[in-house]
Amino acid sequence: MNLDDAIKHAEEQGENERDCHCAAEHRQLAEWLKDYKRLLEVS
Repeated sequence: MNLDDAIKHAEEQGENERDCHCAAEHRQLAEWLKDYKRLLEVS
């Protein structure tokens, strides 16, 4: 799994998760991964 796959997976889980707490955590993870990706691209 690469970074793009991890972002996609976290976003999908954030959309499909029935537990609101877990869905929110997946959405937050996706945002952190996107931030990390942007930092890697700048470096």
